[in-house]
Amino acid sequence: MAKRIVFLPRMGDSGALFDEREVTFDWVAGMSRSQNQKWIRNMHQSAREQLGIDSLLEISSRSELRLGVELSAFNLQLKHEEVLTSVESLYQGSKVFERGGPFTDLYSTGSKEAKQDSRLKSSGDLINFEFDSQVWELSNSPNFYDYLYILALSDFCKSKELLAFQGFTDFAYSQSGSKMSHGRSFNCQARSAAIYASLYKSDQLEDFLGNPEKFISTSKSIPLTSSSQLDLF
Repeated sequence: MAKRIVFLPRMGDSGALFDEREVTFDWVAGMSRSQNQKWIRNMHQSAREQLGIDSLLEISSRSELRLGVELSAFNLQLKHEEVLTSVESLYQGSKVFERGGPFTDLYSTGSKEAKQDSRLKSSGDLINFEFDSQVWELSNSPNFYDYLYILALSDFCKSKELLAFQGFTDFAYSQSGSKMSHGRSFNCQARSAAIYASLYKSDQLEDFLGNPEKFISTSKSIPLTSSSQLDLF
């Protein structure tokens, strides 16, 4: 059996912008695209049975829906200084470490090349992010990653199509925010999509993009150790 997280938009007085729900489902062995899609179908079927959620969008390169593939952070693009670049490249290039960064030359590289750049692993501990002369502290979600993703979504011609879905998944992501483990990625494009849906439906999207600090709680900053910082973000 496998376990994965379903991210749901959330509106209400609590201030939370997303909910997490864990589902269990039958594991499908293999790494081929077809096997991954069987895995995703099992996960979504289990979400329907366990959570009563009928409409789910897988956001990844393995999604069976074109929209889900287009919304992958590797594919979703944002115009920065008149150049289109992926959310992933902008995110990786904005990292600031003890001994270097931000490596803004990564803005003009492909997503895979940016993520695998050797400087990201040889520059010491991750300290913060710097983007358009603004410094972003390390924090739980919403955070800098969510901001970039939502900023790109706001310019994406099909962004409102995701509002028809009740929840979002990313089959490669398995870490609940309440059970975070050092050395494992915390950011998730499916979570960012759920936050976007919450902001849009509660008429807070423009407020978030204009004043993201209002939504980002530095009191929930993530304590990091030197052995875990490189992979957590």
